[in-house]
This record gives sequence, structure tokens and C-alpha cells, in this order.
Amino acid sequence: MSIIFILLTLLGLLFAFIIILGYFLPTAWQVEKAVLVQAEAEDIFPFINTLKNWQDWSVWNSDHNMEFEFEGPASGNNATQIWKGTQINGKLTITKSNPNNLLEFSLELENSRFVVKGIIVLESTMPSYTQVAWRSALNMPQNFNPIYRYQAFFLRNYFESSMQESLLGLQSLFGSAEDDTEAL
Repeated sequence: MSIIFILLTLLGLLFAFIIILGYFLPTAWQVEKAVLVQAEAEDIFPFINTLKNWQDWSVWNSDHNMEFEFEGPASGNNATQIWKGTQINGKLTITKSNPNNLLEFSLELENSRFVVKGIIVLESTMPSYTQVAWRSALNMPQNFNPIYRYQAFFLRNYFESSMQESLLGLQSLFGSAEDDTEAL
């Protein structure tokens, strides 16, 4: 047998293995992070409820080449941020806003079938301190091809680190009793 045939056969087997392995990757994930902020929920909530302010604390908006557009109300339900960046484009929409308590949002990545659902909950734990807890989740249909499953797998890792960095950014704006985030 020629070496080229053996190499092509091994390459084909490796490719088949990678594809088959992709079908075993999870179709859903959930990431949760929390931080203690030295401020009242009444001070924090209006800030995070306004998407234009996310540029001040979220690492999602740290690309200086991003172009932002805003649709709908300035804050609260149906407030929408659309961005175009060098690496990715997307849309962030607030879907539910309960003052000083809860913010739900939907994050759609352009040219992707992924829609990440997020929730940020504020809970006063003691006077002048608020726990800010953030959860993001992705649920894909079971029949998604393995390439999308690999993308979702790596997207989970990105969300884990970016949520933690963003919460630290929020914490640094308002102050904190602790210097690090904690996993829930």
C-alpha cells in the first residue's frame, strides 16, 4: 500500500471520529456567577437596566471597533442593543424587567442559530450590599449537527469567563466587600 493511501485513510478515520464525538457533546448548558456589590439594588438596577451602560461594565462591549445601535426604549422591556464588531455581530434584548430585582434578556448571535437566555437577579443581603447573580443558558434542538455542538461547547467557556469579568467590572464601579466572584 502506498503511504498516501494510508495517510488518507487515517485522516478520514480521524475526521469521522471528530464528527461522531460531536454528537456526544451536550445540547444545553447553563453558567451561573455571582458577586457582592457594595451598593443598594435601587442604585445598581437602573444602571444595568439601560443597555447603553453595558459598555461601562460588560466585557462583551470591550471591542473598540464595535458599532452600536439601540432600538426601542432606552431601558427596560424591549430595549435592544445591536452591535457589529470585527469578530461577531449580535443583538441583545431585554425581555423582562422587574425594577430593583430582576432583568431577563435574550442574546442572539448573527449567522448562528444560538439564542442565549440570560437573567440577572439582585438581592439585598444586608444594608448597603446587594448580591448580583447572573445566569446564562443555551438550549439547542437535539438534532443540531456536530459542528454547532462544538461551537456551543466553546461558547460556554467564553460565557463563563466573560460573565465573571463583567461582574467584576460592575463591582468595581460600585464597590465591594469581596474582591472576587463566586460560583453559585
